[in-house]
Amino acid sequence: MKSFFVLNSNDDWNLEKPEFDKYKWQIDNIFLEELTKRGYEYFRGCYKYFNGKSFSKAWKYENGKWEHYDKELTPDCIFDKTSAYDENGDLDFSQLGAISSINSNYKVVNTLNFALLIDNKLYHSVLFKDYLPKTVTSIDEIPSIDSEKVVVKELQGSGSKFVNILNKEQVEKVTNNQIVQEFVDGKDKEGNLRDYRFVYINTKIMFGETREAPKGTLLTNCSKGAVNKIYLPNEMPENLTKFSNEISEKIKTFRNTTYSVDLMYDSNKGRPYLIELNSMPGLGLYENKLNIELDDKTKSIYSKYIGKLVDNVTSPI
Repeated sequence: MKSFFVLNSNDDWNLEKPEFDKYKWQIDNIFLEELTKRGYEYFRGCYKYFNGKSFSKAWKYENGKWEHYDKELTPDCIFDKTSAYDENGDLDFSQLGAISSINSNYKVVNTLNFALLIDNKLYHSVLFKDYLPKTVTSIDEIPSIDSEKVVVKELQGSGSKFVNILNKEQVEKVTNNQIVQEFVDGKDKEGNLRDYRFVYINTKIMFGETREAPKGTLLTNCSKGAVNKIYLPNEMPENLTKFSNEISEKIKTFRNTTYSVDLMYDSNKGRPYLIELNSMPGLGLYENKLNIELDDKTKSIYSKYIGKLVDNVTSPI
């Protein structure tokens, strides 16, 4: 059989098994099912296992569990889920060389060049200027922002990592690795704060998602307690779909990609705003920061997404 390999940054080889909770396995089971249909085995591993030509070892998923696979492996295709940045948000040069070499030797979902573009908010401020809330890069420009609150973001990071929502006067400095954005009030008429996520393969929306922040909070990330729901593309608001597709068109030159476009709708201004692009959108349903069991509809949507992802990268160039 052929092999499909998910590339990670973290080296967890010394663990008895990867640290996943029981509901996280649902996604692996869907991956395995879709891969098996297409004649592929399912592997994952750290970029450090790459020896310049092949991988010296890997984790292999079968029969509902991950097991050590200590044989040399030459994958047929790779889904790159590494981060080019370290835990401080700086470029991790120790892995960039290996990832670049892997990109040169294999068919890859989300190449290094694509990930570096998608995951850098300074690039966003140039490429997607008309879609973003007002964005500045120095403390002297903050008075030009209309909102009372501002959002200070590191240039890299997702999932609300390195994000602070502050009153303007609380911002004491803006470093070279930060941007400051106007705060978007994404509350609906009932006072619920939510964002809208569109998940793509290339320029095709595969599914939509809403994430609603816990009462009294301003962050819509599931890791911060938000509750999410998954939707078919045609169930998402038409005006937001059009807005998201305009953003997607700007990066259509890249192929073999998957990513998400996260929007908020400001009802006071009557328009949506781009909040974030993410080259590694997570899969799963969440309540109270925990994975929960997938319903049948979500399973079906994820199966189609994963099947399309595999077909896209494994098809002849």
